[in-house]
Order: sequence, then structure tokens, then C-alpha cells
Amino acid sequence: MHLDFQDFKKLYKNMREVEKEENALPPIINFKEFESWFSFLVSIALVILLKLNIDSNIENISGLIAASQNMLLYIISGLIAMLGFIVAGLAIMLSTTSNAVLKATISNGEMKYLLSVFTSFIYVAFIMVLLVIGCVFFYFSLGVKLPFVEILYLLGSLGVAYVFFFTLFYIVSLLGTCINIFIFNFNTIEESKDDVDVI
Repeated sequence: MHLDFQDFKKLYKNMREVEKEENALPPIINFKEFESWFSFLVSIALVILLKLNIDSNIENISGLIAASQNMLLYIISGLIAMLGFIVAGLAIMLSTTSNAVLKATISNGEMKYLLSVFTSFIYVAFIMVLLVIGCVFFYFSLGVKLPFVEILYLLGSLGVAYVFFFTLFYIVSLLGTCINIFIFNFNTIEESKDDVDVI
């Protein structure tokens, strides 16, 4: 069984529909989704803790800045490791999706769902790259010998925390979707075996 030109046309058309879906907010600002609103709540809680930390250690701001820089380094290294994991996971998913699975997905009209999962991997990888770049800039801006501006520090921390927590929760939600795709692949392969046995 092989894919013909018409199948690729359908794949391309479905991919364009996924990219241009009407009234779809980007997941990072769609606060109807769990990943967004929960990340925002956790980030606000973290900023409140940072504010309390600043108020209680007002004479030792340099220690707080050094701790923040260390945390940014940990976030950067963790994100780079997660990015490798995402790329490997997407490569494995794409390589295990056989022609039979693709044809069954197209014939069942579920290609849009499958493509939305693949584009979710690309989306979260893009967000992670932007976050790494933002963390690098934040790290070096904290090292500049200027007066400490509390509101800028808290806003920067809020932005980094929100995108970081969103990335974590979004990746966790993708795991359940990947399990569903694995089950779909397995069922499609079993059905194609049954069809061959019947013939």
C-alpha cells in the first residue's frame, strides 16, 4: 500500500486548515485552556513570593539577583534538554506512522487531528527556543551594574515563569495525545492485518 498524489494533496490541504483555523487563539494566550490559566496562576504565586523575598531582604538584593541568575541557567539547560527530547519524540512519532496508518487517517477524515498534534510539537519547540533566548537576555540584563528596579525585575520574572510553566504543562498534555496516536496506529495496523487475513 502506498500514498499517491491525491493523498498528498489532502495532507497539504488539511495542514493548511490546521494552520488557518478560524477564531483559534494561540495556545499560549488562550486562557480557556488548562495549560494557560494554570500557568498564569502559578506564575502569579511565584511573583508574590519574589515580592515577599525582596521586601524581607531589601539590603541583600545582590544575593537575590545571583540566585535568579543561577535559576535562569538551570532553566536554560533544562529547556535545551527538553528541546532535544521534543525533537526525538517527534522523529519517533513520524517514523512509526506507516503508509497504512496515513491512508486510514485520511479515509476516516482524522488527518486534521493528526496534523494538529504534529504542529503542536513544532509550536512548543518554537516557544522553547524563544524562551531560551529571553532567558539569556534576562540573565545578562541582571548582571548589568544599574540600580535595581523592582517592577522590571518582577515583570521579567512573571514573563519567564509564565512561558516556562506553560511549556511544561503543554508538553505534559501532549503526552496523552501521543498515547492516543499510538493506540490509533496499533488499531490501524491490526485492522490491516485482519483485512489481509480475510483476503
